[in-house]
Amino acid sequence: MRASTPAFKEPSGEMVGLDFYFGSLSSADAIEAVTKQCLESGGVFGNTIYVAEFEGARDSSFEGIYSNDVGRLQISTDSLPLCLSDKNKRVVRIPINGAIGIGTSTADVVTFNSISKAASICDSHPVSIVAEGWFFSTPGYEQKALRSGERCSRRFLRYCQALEPDYAAILNENSLPSFRDLKDAKDCRCFCDFFVSAKIYGERLVSQLEGMYPDAYVERVEKGIFISVSAVYNPKRLKIDRLDALKRSAIVSKMLSVKHTA
Repeated sequence: MRASTPAFKEPSGEMVGLDFYFGSLSSADAIEAVTKQCLESGGVFGNTIYVAEFEGARDSSFEGIYSNDVGRLQISTDSLPLCLSDKNKRVVRIPINGAIGIGTSTADVVTFNSISKAASICDSHPVSIVAEGWFFSTPGYEQKALRSGERCSRRFLRYCQALEPDYAAILNENSLPSFRDLKDAKDCRCFCDFFVSAKIYGERLVSQLEGMYPDAYVERVEKGIFISVSAVYNPKRLKIDRLDALKRSAIVSKMLSVKHTA
């Protein structure tokens, strides 16, 4: 049944996102895995999905979530797994309250990042969990930003450990590129607060990343490495100059765009 109104108010304006790229999963499998993890971590499904429906939709290629006609459906929680696995449905947007856990007035949203036409033929879409993040840049909300940033980074690392993405990042008003699109990224600004899998990229590259950030927050975790240059996203409140951070981000992007070495 089509829904006339969404079950949860959805975020708008300035956003913060936890973005994940999975080289070994199809786009449909990736969004299904992230959605399942959000629900297992205490998120509440809003009984609404946004979906494109046609024969073979689940596994067909696409560039953006509105590459095909998308409708809003109201379904039960029990029906969600069936919709996510239906070969004739491409689920592109799923409101889940508390998926990141930093807002109370709006739901968070699990959705795809857009990719290039070339990437859509041979690569998978990164998946983003998006929430309102206006307080990260609004004067007078510094303490809220610190508390929310701490929750963001804890949830981010929990998801990275559970989901094992190739790489992932905490982003504000930006989208994580797919592996194929990293090859063409000339000035990628996504790798400032990020995770890289040691299993996928190997210990040598992880050690190189660790050496690149002596002045930032670096944490070796079970599945890889977490690096943060933004004070709101790490427990030691470490930060580095923004321009310097962006220069290093471009270098990291090139490092991750080469063939996997693990």
